[in-house]
Amino acid sequence: MGLSDPCFHMDEVLQRFSREIEAEYHPGDGPYRRTIRIGDRWVHSYGTVHARAGPWIVSIGGYTREHERTFTQLYAPYSNPGGFRFSVHSTDFLTRLARKLGLWRPVDVGFPECTEAFVITGNDDDRLRTLFAEPRFRELIGARRRFSMEVQDKPWRFAIGAEPDFPPDVDMLVLEVREGVTDVGQLKSLADGFAATLEQLCRTGSARSEPPGVKPAGLIGFKAAIRGKLVDCV
Repeated sequence: MGLSDPCFHMDEVLQRFSREIEAEYHPGDGPYRRTIRIGDRWVHSYGTVHARAGPWIVSIGGYTREHERTFTQLYAPYSNPGGFRFSVHSTDFLTRLARKLGLWRPVDVGFPECTEAFVITGNDDDRLRTLFAEPRFRELIGARRRFSMEVQDKPWRFAIGAEPDFPPDVDMLVLEVREGVTDVGQLKSLADGFAATLEQLCRTGSARSEPPGVKPAGLIGFKAAIRGKLVDCV
């Protein structure tokens, strides 16, 4: 899909979504500038919805790479006191081949269908199993054929240009769906499942149920400090 495709109305979908869930909509905000060049390709970022989910702010947006597909993203900063890291993404031919050749060890999360369908990594197997015990988390990742979900260290790979200053124990939970989700009902399901994942991380002791001290701001994604003082989520 090219950047000038007139049939793709992600901005309108996100605005309608924000109205239905009574959340803030920011045109052109999000992990990328409105239209920027990365390498030899242009990237167009759509608007971003900032929705409150308990103490967190979940941002929902999307971007299109030139001559490639559109991606939908959800991301939120949160306090991660134990440094728990995990990554879950859908399998493809290469990952299935690597598994068959024994190049990486599948993690037993207590649900064989998940172990078979996804590439799962983490630094604490017990916490991974507790995470997968949450039905809404399994529903979230099972509803998409091509996706990735992971905890990313600050300053987060989408912060282009200036790198925001994060508190030491604040990380990003990022879900990327490799398609433009233009159905408002599906966006609601993604947001609900994403919030349920944060709640489950709290139950495992891998997140604090409190504002992380950073908020969505500006074209580079997030600001964490103004004159040395943390900015609470708003």
